[in-house]
Amino acid sequence: MKEILIKKGQRNKDEKERGITLIALVITIIVLLILVAVTIATLTGDNGILSNASKARVETEKANAEEQVGIAVAGSIGTDGNVNTDSLNDNLKNISGLTYNDQPLSDSNKIGSLPAKVKVDGYEVRINANGSLTTQIIKEYTEDGVPIPEGFYYVGGTKEEGVVISDSSADENKGTDHTTATRTTRKSVCVGASRSRWRF
Repeated sequence: MKEILIKKGQRNKDEKERGITLIALVITIIVLLILVAVTIATLTGDNGILSNASKARVETEKANAEEQVGIAVAGSIGTDGNVNTDSLNDNLKNISGLTYNDQPLSDSNKIGSLPAKVKVDGYEVRINANGSLTTQIIKEYTEDGVPIPEGFYYVGGTKEEGVVISDSSADENKGTDHTTATRTTRKSVCVGASRSRWRF
């Protein structure tokens, strides 16, 4: 008789352990879902890792453009402390993609006096008479890092859905939703995976 009682007791203990295991499984799934939600928010939020990385990339590109022009200017300062424009033109020709008056530097298109504005890597760098620099961004980006060409405005969309841009100044401050983008006129362009969804 004692043996039968022990077996019944073991069976009750096993049933209780199975119930605890099921509860532990449900709690584990809930904790994992919370961790996934926190991770997604950390990656994609306004101050998320991806948006901060995009902002850092833009700042790095801006600093790189300014540094390239700054090195050319520093190498063009003569013994009198002034910027020699002939030397400056020679030094700026060594920068890949640099333009002056929207053309590469050449004998017919060169800086004659300062201040002057040059463009490099989507940034406009103003070289002042004293050799100091002022840099402005020409290339703009959407929140998810899609570059917007000079002269165009962001109208709507995302990187995944397709970004809508327009060259119409009436669209300059739209950038809100897709319904606005479908009404855009004049040379609107959709960049991205779903180009066929937009009619222009």
